[in-house]
Amino acid sequence: MSVSFPSLIEVPMPILTPRLLIRPPQPGDGPAFHAAVNASRDHLKRFLPWVDTSHHTQEESENFARLSQSKFLTRSDMALAIFDRTAQTLYGGTGLHRIDWDLPKFEIGYWVHQDHQGRGLITEAVNALTRYVFQQLQAKRVEIRCETDNVRSRAVAERLGYELDGRLRHDRYKYQSQELTDTWIFSRLSMAGLPELSVSW
Repeated sequence: MSVSFPSLIEVPMPILTPRLLIRPPQPGDGPAFHAAVNASRDHLKRFLPWVDTSHHTQEESENFARLSQSKFLTRSDMALAIFDRTAQTLYGGTGLHRIDWDLPKFEIGYWVHQDHQGRGLITEAVNALTRYVFQQLQAKRVEIRCETDNVRSRAVAERLGYELDGRLRHDRYKYQSQELTDTWIFSRLSMAGLPELSVSW
């Protein structure tokens, strides 16, 4: 099935869970993104090369927020911010990438502020987003990809019942050492067996 106008697809926001409010970045979010990434740069850059080359100023982060909003409106890429329920504290980010609306299928990415890791916030966010894409966007396939050394990211996928499809050998370079490394690909084809979570949008 071909989708002629992805921008017309209904994508209601925000997504709410017991602890989280998940929504697209918007104008004015720059300072929050700058603070979160800057505080977590050393923690994140091992596996996320963009961390070392972006968000160095509030203006740069504000530009990211506004560009993300425009991409969200066209449905070409759908970055999402993860806040506490009052939208005062930015916990991290997630989003839908490598989008194929004709299938449809999506890849979920995620990162967390170093001060908030170990609390299950990313697992909660990805659980909610998984439910969202199957229920609201009628997904046929959802993927999570991560470098083979990224133990925490892999644990999120496994905790949520994503199945390991395979390993892409020598698929990328490690950002800091420039050594060749591999990529794990996990996927879900439905919500069957997904841990229970109260989610609304």
